[in-house]
Amino acid sequence: MIALDAKDGVAWLRLDRPEALNALNGALTLALEEALERVAALPDLRVLVVAGRGRAFCAGNDIAEMAGLTGEAAEALATRQARLMDRFARLPQVTIAAIDGHALGGGLMLAVAQDLRVASDRARFGRRRSWRRSGGASGGGSPRPTARRSGRAPRRARASGPSSSGSGRSPETGQGRSRCMSWSASRSISPAESGGSAL
Repeated sequence: MIALDAKDGVAWLRLDRPEALNALNGALTLALEEALERVAALPDLRVLVVAGRGRAFCAGNDIAEMAGLTGEAAEALATRQARLMDRFARLPQVTIAAIDGHALGGGLMLAVAQDLRVASDRARFGRRRSWRRSGGASGGGSPRPTARRSGRAPRRARASGPSSSGSGRSPETGQGRSRCMSWSASRSISPAESGGSAL
C-alpha cells in the first residue's frame, strides 16, 4: 500500500492503492504510520516527496470501509489520521506533496500537512461537506493539522473557490458536482503528458 524509495537525500513516499484512488482506509493509515517510522530512521534524508500512484493523489477516506465502522471506531480512525497529519507537519525534512489527480477530504489534509505542494494540470482539490461520521472530524475524517514548526503558525491553504474545470462526478461521493478548487498555495507544473503522470 506504500512504496518508499530513498536516494541521495531525497525520499519518495507513494500511496500505492490506485484501484481505490488511494483512499485512506485503516490499512493505508497504518502503512503511512509505519512509513514515517522508516523515514525517521534515514539519517541523511533532506527531502520527502509524498505522491500517489494512478489517477489520484488521495481521494479522501475510504467511504466503503467507513460505512461499516461503528461511531467509536470511526472516531478512533479519525484521531489516528489527525495525529498522522501532525507527524508529517513536524518532520525536520522539507516535505513536498506532488499532486496529480484528485486530492479530496483527507487527501487534501495530507497535502496541507506538507511544506510545499506541486500540482499537475490534472490536480483537483476539494473538501467533503455533506458526510461526517465522527464529531470534530472534517475533510472526510481527517481534522486539519495543527502542528507548529519552529514557532511558525500552522500552514494553511487558501481556496479561491470552485474552478471552472471542477465539474463532473466526484470519485469520493460518486454523485453530484465535485467541489474542486484552484489552490493558491500550490504551484502548477507543465501539463501532464498523454498516457502518463507528470509527477
